[in-house]
Amino acid sequence: MPSIIKLSARLATLITTATSLFAGVFFAQACLAFDVEADSANNKVYILLRNPNDSASYDSVSVSNNAPGIVSQANASIVPSTVAADGSELVLLEFDVDAGAGTGATGDLYITVSGTVFGQPVDVQQTVPLTVVSNAPVAQGSVGSTEPAPDPDGADSDGDGVSDSLEVSFGSNPFSESSVPGDGMPYTVSVPAIGVLGLFILAGALAVFGSPALRRTQLALIATTIFVWQPQELSAGAATRIQLVAFIPIPPPPPQQLTITGSDASSAGTAGAAAKAVDGNINTRWESQHGVDPQWIVVDLGASYALSETVIHWEAANAATYRIDGSVDGVTWTESLATFSGGTWDPGTGVRRTDNLALSGIYRYLRMYGLTRPSGNVYGYSIWEMEVWGLPAADADGDGVDDSVDQCPGTPAGSTVDANGCIVVDADNDGVPDGQDQCPNTPAGATVDGTGCQIVVPVNEVTSINNILAGGSGSSDPGLTLYVFDSDPVSGGASNCNAGCAATWPPLLVHDGIASGVDDLGTITRNDSTMQATHAGRPLYYYAGDSATGDTNGDGVGEVWHTVAYVQAYTPLFDNTTALEPALQEDTPTALITRLADRARDRHAREDQFKIYDHYLSFYWEHRTAEIEIVDTVGKGGDTITFNVITEWPLHPQQGELRFFHLNEAIYANNGVMSAQTHLDVPGETRRHYTRSVSHNPLTGQPLQVGDRMEFELSQFLTGTPNGRDNYYGTAILYVVGQGVEPFEAENPSLVTGQANGAQNPYPMPLAGRLGGDTTLNYQYSDEPDNHFMQIPTNLSNINGQTFMLGRRVHHTDFGDGSHDEAAENSNFTALANTLGTNYINRSCIACHAKNGRAIPPATGVTLEQYVVKIGDASGMPDAQAGAVLQPQVTSGSSEGSVSISSWTENNGLRTPVYSFTGISPANYSARIAPQLVGLGLLEAIDEADIVALADETDSNGDGISGRLHYVTDAVTSETRIGRFGWKATQPSVKQQVASALNTDVGVMTSVLPNPDCGSAQTNCGSSGSELSDQHLDELSAYISLLGVSARRGLDDATALAGETLFATAGCNSCHVKTFQTSQYAPHAELRNQIIYPYTDLLLHDMGPGLASSLGEGSAAGNEWRTAPLWNIGLTAGVSGGQGYLHDGRARTLHEAIMWHGGEAAASQAAYDAMPAGDQAALIAFLQSL
Repeated sequence: MPSIIKLSARLATLITTATSLFAGVFFAQACLAFDVEADSANNKVYILLRNPNDSASYDSVSVSNNAPGIVSQANASIVPSTVAADGSELVLLEFDVDAGAGTGATGDLYITVSGTVFGQPVDVQQTVPLTVVSNAPVAQGSVGSTEPAPDPDGADSDGDGVSDSLEVSFGSNPFSESSVPGDGMPYTVSVPAIGVLGLFILAGALAVFGSPALRRTQLALIATTIFVWQPQELSAGAATRIQLVAFIPIPPPPPQQLTITGSDASSAGTAGAAAKAVDGNINTRWESQHGVDPQWIVVDLGASYALSETVIHWEAANAATYRIDGSVDGVTWTESLATFSGGTWDPGTGVRRTDNLALSGIYRYLRMYGLTRPSGNVYGYSIWEMEVWGLPAADADGDGVDDSVDQCPGTPAGSTVDANGCIVVDADNDGVPDGQDQCPNTPAGATVDGTGCQIVVPVNEVTSINNILAGGSGSSDPGLTLYVFDSDPVSGGASNCNAGCAATWPPLLVHDGIASGVDDLGTITRNDSTMQATHAGRPLYYYAGDSATGDTNGDGVGEVWHTVAYVQAYTPLFDNTTALEPALQEDTPTALITRLADRARDRHAREDQFKIYDHYLSFYWEHRTAEIEIVDTVGKGGDTITFNVITEWPLHPQQGELRFFHLNEAIYANNGVMSAQTHLDVPGETRRHYTRSVSHNPLTGQPLQVGDRMEFELSQFLTGTPNGRDNYYGTAILYVVGQGVEPFEAENPSLVTGQANGAQNPYPMPLAGRLGGDTTLNYQYSDEPDNHFMQIPTNLSNINGQTFMLGRRVHHTDFGDGSHDEAAENSNFTALANTLGTNYINRSCIACHAKNGRAIPPATGVTLEQYVVKIGDASGMPDAQAGAVLQPQVTSGSSEGSVSISSWTENNGLRTPVYSFTGISPANYSARIAPQLVGLGLLEAIDEADIVALADETDSNGDGISGRLHYVTDAVTSETRIGRFGWKATQPSVKQQVASALNTDVGVMTSVLPNPDCGSAQTNCGSSGSELSDQHLDELSAYISLLGVSARRGLDDATALAGETLFATAGCNSCHVKTFQTSQYAPHAELRNQIIYPYTDLLLHDMGPGLASSLGEGSAAGNEWRTAPLWNIGLTAGVSGGQGYLHDGRARTLHEAIMWHGGEAAASQAAYDAMPAGDQAALIAFLQSL
């Protein structure tokens, strides 16, 4: 009778290669399955080492017996890979159990496996300590599940395709499970990667007494140092097989530095764009915009890799805290793969800190997301080099999608797949995959938008060229001259040119039922039942003898054929009859007189430590503006400049200072209290008059001279105002003697973001920096990047200071309850309360235009509340149930429905929104995000003739650009005007744009648009009639018109300047026209005769099907968009807290925005795409400088 042996088995792992390179990496993939099987009938134990990963293979195996008295002999061999169903290699080790082993006997088996993993040699040594703990008899019992006993001859008793000799099967297991084909196991155990792993395994005894069944108990894994058989026992005389399974981690090869194929960043400063952080040059660096948190840089590895580490070499402007995020597609991000905190400001040159952050997971894109900067870092985030380390990921079917995320493995070679590795199906062949196609079964050849819905394209059969009618873009012969026939009936209604006549004089046919393009068009039905266009009732024809635009060979033929004179009539917004506000400056024989306005501020312009210069005070609209008149006699026979000031509230008699000649921070060289001019005060009014004069320049020690620069600041220290605080400072304003007020830059630009010391009396800003002419803001030195778009213009007129503030209050008011969105103590605007429409999108203007900047797309599934979603029926007319705009919010009754972005699809790095409607299913729609608001008044002030001169609807010059005017109807006068505002240039003036937004976005009626947006079958519309007074509408329009434009930055940045040249070389300036001079008839003096740099032509352009929506507006087709102005586009991240460009915010970066350009811009896009990475970065740097 054989002895009964009770064993305590401990499995410890020893990896003979270096562990520091792979600790915790690839554990789940690169490992050995280790089975111990005992055939006690023959006193033998079998150990099987199974390779579960195709990336590893075994070369040799050996076993060393150091357990005398327990194991009598041991052998090892490699089993051919064909034995396992999944093709894995197995190693068989066999040793004999010494049946006479006594209790307490110990020993070790040493198992060594040599092989390769990912092509790198490895050695794994497994130690199996054995201890005899009992030789007592086994108690009979029934535990675990049963199945037929294995056949040592290799039979497959249970028919699962795995030889019995290789079966590994367990009962219920409390740990996580996953299928492992080919080893007979219904599941395996997932073990967390914990470095050099010591796994210790407790296996149940298999007690069998005369039964052919093999009983098994559960396998348990516990993180202790010893596993003990408890209380199961191994009987050499009764047990058939005992199984132990261990996963032995195999070291992966050393990670390699991965090649970075692309990069992008939230912003770029003067030091360089993102590409400079991945160019392999430790002497070049990426720098973010100064003073903005958060900021990020993204690197593209070109394919997915298993990441192990990122190494970041920081410049002095480092991050205090940041995280590392990963993404497979560049759209959906896994945040905080690693985090860092504790960074400190470390001024100096070169690399100041190198961070090595361990990573895990398979990603293509890696993002450093800077959260905060350390104290003292008033700049931004700056990286010399960013490295990424890892190894190639698995892609068994070669479709470019890693196996770990591939939802469709085994994709046939050459297939086009999506981000999930599944074949893209496009049943209607419209170029939009079925999974994204919201309009399946689109007719063949139809033009569709990014969601697969057909674009409603108004067909313009007629246009005018050189003041005569010609075929329009929707005609059979665009650009060819049109004629009328004297022999046609005078009364109209028919054509007398048929058969042979029509061969020489082809009729202009209409295929969409409506002739369009110019005024006074109609149609007739010809003898052959076709429809012909008419003008003023007369049928229109081509002449077969014309072949090119401008040909008029048919004019006068037979004295019965004639061209048709036509001049598109439009009414300019302003002309010599327009009432003008007073000029800002008056040049008299004895003095140069300049008038302007100022507002109270919390602190001074150069105190970046406080960051409360550009923000707005509580009750800013009450008593906190001032009018300033500067009477300059220097150079006109006098030696003095007198400043006359009118405040809205009395100043403190000892603290109402007017300071001149800036030195540093809050220090001025000439300080003094103004003298009250009580004789000018009007009894019963709170306005007060003050004056102070200066004749000496303390910086030069000389009397004032023409050309002297003198910065001044008015301190409004009030006395007992009804609301808010009393003590305030004012705007830092540069006055140049003999010239006037100028936008300024600091004397020492290197100190502009630090706490500068030394003289800082500023200089006039170079003209190249003045994007908004004299409205351009001074360079900001208070470190408030989010406040750039909310400022008074530098040249704000004395009569518009208070108007600006009152209009701003309207802009920031909730039209429901009248509350103000800023300081809690701001009082409610009761006059505006309860005017919120029955149907609306948002409750205030500022709710859509946060900080007056462009909106950023929200998270998926969130109702779009910063978009206007135009909707229409199948013919493009307003939706019968909801009108022309979807308004998801209601004050009463049922909602019109809502819309959100359900997901994003991505192709070649460009994402497209997928919209999901609830409660409504519009046949056509067009989603448009809220744009930035600065510069609108200047765009309104551009003379129509300058816009007309840029139009070239038929591309007469052959440059591929065919921008056209959008003629619209004035909502007040019904006159034809040129559209300028909105994504489709549908509004002619700022006031009408504001009234339109109030009407549809907030549901507030005005005298301009007194009727709510309502569908023909809609009942819950609200009443008509003006709800907002004309005064408040005018104040709001003035505020929007007069917002100051921020200056262009980086005027001495060689990279940005080179980018400006590349911008022109690529043809971008064909549409993004650089400069205009505004009209001399603009009503606001601030906007009159200004040289501006908006980078737009205000024309409609075909941008291609990729950017098209299924709904047009007015005569603008779904694929036509107004050229968006580019000024201040580089401030987007600071103002909006992120980036989102184009009409629906789909472009996450300026690079993406450019790559989306198609249609007329396709050639420019191709030129950009063909540029070397450095040139692309330079062009982006130029845009970011605007």
